[in-house]
Amino acid sequence: MICLCGVDEEHDEDARALQEAVQKIVRIKKQMGGNHQISLARVQGSRLIVEQEFTKDVDTLVAAVPGLLTSAVCDSMVDLDALLAEAARYFGAQREMERQATSSFRLLLVYRQVKKSPSLHANQSEVAQAFIKDPVCHLDVIYWHQDVPVEAAQNVFNQFCAYDNTNLFAKFYFLEVGQSLERLHQALVLMLSHPAHRMSQNVAEQLLGSWFSPNKRIDSQQDK
Repeated sequence: MICLCGVDEEHDEDARALQEAVQKIVRIKKQMGGNHQISLARVQGSRLIVEQEFTKDVDTLVAAVPGLLTSAVCDSMVDLDALLAEAARYFGAQREMERQATSSFRLLLVYRQVKKSPSLHANQSEVAQAFIKDPVCHLDVIYWHQDVPVEAAQNVFNQFCAYDNTNLFAKFYFLEVGQSLERLHQALVLMLSHPAHRMSQNVAEQLLGSWFSPNKRIDSQQDK
């Protein structure tokens, strides 16, 4: 599932660039493996709004992407735990419907933050931890920010990285992207890799030239 949060095409001139990037990634992902199904969703009031159910139809997915660009409407705060709980319920329902206990699900959350909005609330509740520790559920995050003070952006990034797990068979990605659209595309391409066969978080950050690293002091970045 590709889920967009904090994206508003009416007030964000870069929203269209994200739309094109997601459409491109959908096409590439389907070329990589015909067995993959993709769903598309957006966040509204910390709720998961599914715009397109799981499908293998590329044209259907591409046509549904523009519907994701209104996720910032009336949202000033996003509760990550509530969002993960909804994702867990949705994936659980899909698993029961398919009657395949071994089906794996991945949530790719693109969290857009402009001038501190929307703010992030995360406290690693039991429900969220159940999602993180479920071996068939994977969480990847792209934190795409603009005009956010460095200290505030680092704090948000650290909150995401606190949800990392110790599963030896899957590596979650928490990647930070500033105002560079090129790096946004690069981050999305890195997300194409299978969680069990991808490079480490540190290597991915080096490729992106990220300013941030989990729980790293901001002032340590100024010397680079």
